[in-house]
Amino acid sequence: MLYEELLIITNNPLVKNIPAFEYSWVEGDCREVIMHAYNLVALGHQLISHPLSGSIKPNQNPYKSIIITKRPGEVDIRALNLIGNCLLKTEELMQNKIQIDLKAVYGDDLQLVDQDILLTALQSFQEGR
Repeated sequence: MLYEELLIITNNPLVKNIPAFEYSWVEGDCREVIMHAYNLVALGHQLISHPLSGSIKPNQNPYKSIIITKRPGEVDIRALNLIGNCLLKTEELMQNKIQIDLKAVYGDDLQLVDQDILLTALQSFQEGR
């Protein structure tokens, strides 16, 4: 699979600066990004990166980027279950949201963390891991 066949679902403005990739912009927090990815996986897009990659919980970073295939195929029930479970976990964690506005205080840093996780996933994909 080539990079041209991938779609990045994101709410991270830094991702717009990554050349050679198409992205689907999502307004909202990481829950909305995962929900958008879930809906596309339910239509047959293949999940390429884990929705909860990295060690930062969704209630700690509002930015999220997920890689899927651009074109749908057969629905992968295992991937759909995985992303559905990630969505449930995200909703659970969002109920315990940290009280300070992390986006306002650490927004640039949080965007950079999400971008770094995404670039690492893309590198692993390229290396065939």
